[in-house]
Amino acid sequence: MLAGKGIFSSYPPEWQGVIPFQNWGAIALITIVLLGLGNVTASIIIFTRKHSKSYQFFLLMGAALLFCIVLQAVMLGEWYLASIELLLLSVIQITLGSFVFRFSKE
Repeated sequence: MLAGKGIFSSYPPEWQGVIPFQNWGAIALITIVLLGLGNVTASIIIFTRKHSKSYQFFLLMGAALLFCIVLQAVMLGEWYLASIELLLLSVIQITLGSFVFRFSKE
């Protein structure tokens, strides 16, 4: 998986034909834009309190992370340590958002 120069090379052979991407760059770009910037935006909205129901965006981003992790496990047919850690983080994010939803005063 790692090339001799410390960079990612190609996918493992058993992943060929299973995932719709040909290189790591496409996955990284989608993940950074969708999940990374989405969570940054949700955090900014929550901390600036510009919207009273900002927890909804936070819940949406947690659900998106959960969906991506479960989709990856279904496509590859196995779980990896990083997948389990991200799954736990998404559950924590959804739990926190649900807690705010349940106990919000509005």
